[in-house]
Amino acid sequence: MSQAPAPRWARSAWPILGCAILAVLVRVPLMGSPMLPDEGGFLILASQWHPGTSLYGNYWVDRPPLLIAIYQVAVAMGGTLRDLRLLGLAVSFVATLAAGALGAVVSGRRAALLAAATAAVLVSAPILETWEVNGEILALPWVLLSLAALFAGVRAEGRWRRFGYAVLAGLLGTLAPLIKQSFPDALLAILVAAVALSVHGQWRKAVTLFGGATLGGLLTLTSVLAYADSLGTHLPALWDAVFTFRSQAAGVIAASASSATTTRFWQLVLAGLGSGILVPLVLWLMTVRRSETRDPILWPVIAALAVWEVFAIGAGGSYWVHYLIGLVPAAVLASIAVAAQSSWPRLVTWLTLASALVAAIPVTSAVHHFEGGVDREQLAYLRAHVRPGDTAVYAFGKADEMRQLGLSSPYQYLWNLPVRVRDPHLNELKALLDSPHPPTWVMLTGDAFSGWGLDPEGIRPVLHHHYDQVATFATMKIFRLRAG
Repeated sequence: MSQAPAPRWARSAWPILGCAILAVLVRVPLMGSPMLPDEGGFLILASQWHPGTSLYGNYWVDRPPLLIAIYQVAVAMGGTLRDLRLLGLAVSFVATLAAGALGAVVSGRRAALLAAATAAVLVSAPILETWEVNGEILALPWVLLSLAALFAGVRAEGRWRRFGYAVLAGLLGTLAPLIKQSFPDALLAILVAAVALSVHGQWRKAVTLFGGATLGGLLTLTSVLAYADSLGTHLPALWDAVFTFRSQAAGVIAASASSATTTRFWQLVLAGLGSGILVPLVLWLMTVRRSETRDPILWPVIAALAVWEVFAIGAGGSYWVHYLIGLVPAAVLASIAVAAQSSWPRLVTWLTLASALVAAIPVTSAVHHFEGGVDREQLAYLRAHVRPGDTAVYAFGKADEMRQLGLSSPYQYLWNLPVRVRDPHLNELKALLDSPHPPTWVMLTGDAFSGWGLDPEGIRPVLHHHYDQVATFATMKIFRLRAG
């Protein structure tokens, strides 16, 4: 009796697993790079998230609750930088597997391998700052898994099976914007797929798909919001932080941003070119007129995601390089579409490998940069002088140093942008310094009180009335509360 051929996924599993392992191995050399401000800040929030005085315990940040909940996992693991970076490795591994699964569902073995290779290159590329465990990298696997469930549902036979895949797609896809609000990619893909099915006369399939995804999304949304509410983070305040604040912040950035914003923009452009993330999208555009092989669902989904992702990267106006991770879902889908063109896969494979080599070049220089960029003398001074129970305000940012020193802050803002939007006249900070319970330390980075968008009138006299400047380093002045 002849043996039945292995299913698509089984024939693709080992090569995809190899890509996922390689993605992890490339990230390992950067695991020891110093903690970054977002990582330190989110660890601080996660370690004390309980009903408190602000949005997340005693602190405020413009991020959805599932991001902080994932950081709670890192805290439960031990709360060290190593624990957090291990979590990042696991996420990259899953993202690569999810990309392979997506390729297998959409177009078979060849597309599965190419999709996994594309994801492996992009989730491990140092040029995209992928060593940082941020909202983009944490949201990515859920988008890819949701897309795999979506296309499995589109291709499934039987209404209830299709409905089950749709529920799963909605459930997984809603996780991503609850981690990073600019990641509704899978939800957009579900909507576009439903519209495309309707246009092609498949109304029942479209209704089943959209209805199931809506149910799954509502299950995720209500569960996460209920968890956040149990910890004192309520829906009206979340809406203000996640949506209202972002529009206010865009106005502040547009009106008051420094020249560093323009510099970051060009860094982002160069990183986009150097990382290879645009290669699949460019090749996809070159094949877009081959209507005889065009997938009626895949192609509009790619177009919609590419447009949204480019818009989301630029809309905030901050232009951080790691925002480019938002293009990964469209790039993976584009590689799958290109794999369906019989004349393209070998070219795409070589271009993917070349992109991997180019993207890996900055590994050594990145490690050296971060090792040399840490002000060890400043950190050593504070470790020698900070006492248990001390509190601090970093004006503004440097939550990574706060975390390393084990300090907490009585000021609810640990990042620059919330200060500039929500306390631009520094009235809240001034009242805190002049209160019966002021922070023990004030760390002033450069002339932070005169930074863009701030009105520092009145803050300096209060600072010098209550504090002594006890140390000065290359980038920071350190003030300690005057005894008595």
